[in-house]
Amino acid sequence: MGDIKAPTALIADVTQDPRWILLSDAPEPAHRSALAVPLMVGAECLGVLLLYHQEVGHFSGDQLDLVQAAANQVAIAVNNAELYRLIRDQAEDLGICSGSSKSRPAGRVPFWRL
Repeated sequence: MGDIKAPTALIADVTQDPRWILLSDAPEPAHRSALAVPLMVGAECLGVLLLYHQEVGHFSGDQLDLVQAAANQVAIAVNNAELYRLIRDQAEDLGICSGSSKSRPAGRVPFWRL
């Protein structure tokens, strides 16, 4: 299964874009242009990288491409950190289940005792 291409957004003026919701009682936004780039790992969206600027039309297509490349690397790093945490937690749980107290840091309570 290949990677899913999630839509990015290059918003020249947030006050004119129908996707941008402005509250009627809110003051004029401090930012006028925006980039929105999803943080994707395969088919999973981990979040969205948002960049704002106070000038209308500040961002270009080249900048969007650059931010997309950076977002791809950020998504991989976030996913790797989460995988590391899961593996570490499972290793600690296995050590606890086998009776080893070396794998559990002092003061850490196993999740089944919470």
